[in-house]
Amino acid sequence: EDDGEGEDGEEGGGTMDVGGIRILPALTKVDMPSARPLEVALAVSDLMDFDPDSILKTSARTRIGIKELLDSICERVPPPEQLPDDNGDDVDNGTTTKDILRAK
Repeated sequence: EDDGEGEDGEEGGGTMDVGGIRILPALTKVDMPSARPLEVALAVSDLMDFDPDSILKTSARTRIGIKELLDSICERVPPPEQLPDDNGDDVDNGTTTKDILRAK
């Protein structure tokens, strides 16, 4: 039973729901000399009640943890609903970025 709060218990990126929003904690810039990933992970885990080991450590510059972050997002975010095309018909071949931009 999900009470809407707490971790989902999955390794490498636990999540929790806060106010109906799913949170996937990730630290960025862990490659920087001044980074303190362990200290920050412990502080975030205390604040948000996460297992510090489930907080993803990432660096876009060195690509540390990026694959794991994207995999975690893809596992948790459902695919977009099908949007109508310009004629108002459902698109049978799936939603494209162009369709999403048009809808906005």
